[in-house]
Amino acid sequence: MKLDVALITTNISSRLHLLRQTIASIDACEQSAIYKKTISIDLFPQETSLEDMMQIIPKEWKVVSGVATGRRGMLLNQMRVTATCESPYTLYCEDDIIIEKIPSAADLQRISSANIGFMCYNTHISDKEKIPDSLKTDLSDIRNLLELDNGIVFLKTKTFKDQYYLNFPVSLVKTEIFSSMHKHIHDHLHGLGIEPATTKAWFDLKYDQSHHVGLYLKSKIKPILGAGKADIATIHNHAQMRFWNNDVSLRHPSINNRENSIV
Repeated sequence: MKLDVALITTNISSRLHLLRQTIASIDACEQSAIYKKTISIDLFPQETSLEDMMQIIPKEWKVVSGVATGRRGMLLNQMRVTATCESPYTLYCEDDIIIEKIPSAADLQRISSANIGFMCYNTHISDKEKIPDSLKTDLSDIRNLLELDNGIVFLKTKTFKDQYYLNFPVSLVKTEIFSSMHKHIHDHLHGLGIEPATTKAWFDLKYDQSHHVGLYLKSKIKPILGAGKADIATIHNHAQMRFWNNDVSLRHPSINNRENSIV
């Protein structure tokens, strides 16, 4: 079984160092499950030319692009890159993170066999500063864990449902499901942020009745979870990526005050 890497970015010059880091991290991971890698670029006026962008993108990456639209831009960029994906799973990535692990081909088969439709790299489980008591029982239940060669997956029960139940900036998603949710969001969900809209689409289309949502973690957190000793910071620090919640160097201004992420 294979996956397509689908990375979205822009040509904004002040963010190119972030893009370079993200590409390098993906290329440094195990490649056994990867069928192909594609970057979709939103092109803003008076920023880096597409020709110059091509100079910093490795030749084995396929490139697609379109004119940046502002409102709904992130959704349209996601749709553009997902349309290129041919594998059963898509590893969707944004351009401001550092990936530490990609599932191996064997791991991807285990994920598929467990019927995981959406696996989050983002370790969000609650908006609270401390884990609510209502979540602690499920979080410490090791029966909710799927062991992989390159980590573990915590199967998120509906106890964890909030508007960020499905989230980004990195997620492994069944390609067919991702495309279906994009169409539903585009046609029916307006005025929401991209993550709340994705979460709502998952439930609107009843994928919760046939698939699991997972959280991809480093294996060494297993005994901490089982002992009920995990806190929010510990979970963030066991993500399979570096991002704004566990690496201050990756905290930076958003694009257009996040207007582009409203669907």
